[in-house]
Amino acid sequence: MRERLAEHKRNATCANCHLRIDPLGFPLESFDAVGRTRTTYSDGKPVDVTGEFADKTTIVGTEDLLKYLRQHEREVMTTLSKKMIGYALGRTVRGSDRGLIEKMAASGSNATLSDFAVTIVTSRQFRNRVGSSQ
Repeated sequence: MRERLAEHKRNATCANCHLRIDPLGFPLESFDAVGRTRTTYSDGKPVDVTGEFADKTTIVGTEDLLKYLRQHEREVMTTLSKKMIGYALGRTVRGSDRGLIEKMAASGSNATLSDFAVTIVTSRQFRNRVGSSQ
């Protein structure tokens, strides 16, 4: 697995994303495709749950991943907000969405996905979409 992903890092087109995504994914390798825990891959090789970022920050396993995500809560909440808004509105997030993003991100990790959904569907952006029949 790591060898295949290392190939992506050598390809300039793929490297930018893989350098950011892979360190977050490796700690989850102890789970298979349906969420069962595993210590080895189907070929018998041991699962390595260590992720290392470009700045040499290392996270090992799900506990470290959760700790890392908690330390970067604002970034996580901002990204989640942007993704949910883009999906709900069916368009790219715009500068005019900044207030809505800030409102959602400020909710912190105590907010539920339902809270975010309500915030989006009651927003100006959702209620007054360009091209809507209302």
